[in-house]
Amino acid sequence: MPKSTTTSKKRLPLWVMLFLGLIVAGSFPYLWWLWAAVAVVWVIRWWWKKRRALPVSMDMIDALDGPQFEQFLVLLFQRLGYRAVHTGRAGDFGADLVVESKTERVAVQAKNYDTGKVGNDAVQQAIAAATYYDCSGAMVVTNSRFTAAAMEQARGSNLPVSLVDRDALWELVQKVG
Repeated sequence: MPKSTTTSKKRLPLWVMLFLGLIVAGSFPYLWWLWAAVAVVWVIRWWWKKRRALPVSMDMIDALDGPQFEQFLVLLFQRLGYRAVHTGRAGDFGADLVVESKTERVAVQAKNYDTGKVGNDAVQQAIAAATYYDCSGAMVVTNSRFTAAAMEQARGSNLPVSLVDRDALWELVQKVG
């Protein structure tokens, strides 16, 4: 997506939403039970989304299919404190996720391999996606390893490219607990 179309709705903090809900509920005191029920459901839904479990072993990660692996990475990056948006679909221009912090934006190519190593084509896709999504860097994350050509491609790029292999991925999982 071009930069102009990647702006997404910013959500208000939970306390602001609850405060606004109390103001609206105060305007309609006879519906207090409805507002209370909506607030309880909303808080439970928010808590459930934040508490979804991550896989606890590399065997569990290896058992994920491609889309599940991408969703796992979204959760992982969110737990690491980043804003992660899933873009993976046909025609995603090489990025399965776009991960943002306050200072940078990175296009992520996810490669979930049963056997074999990730080659330089994945690195090329991530670099192309970083350009398309107006990112400051690119990343390829795999539950496998990288070929020498992939590492050379990443080193030779004008854009910063991070390669996260099996060991580095497991370190990130352990970091979030």
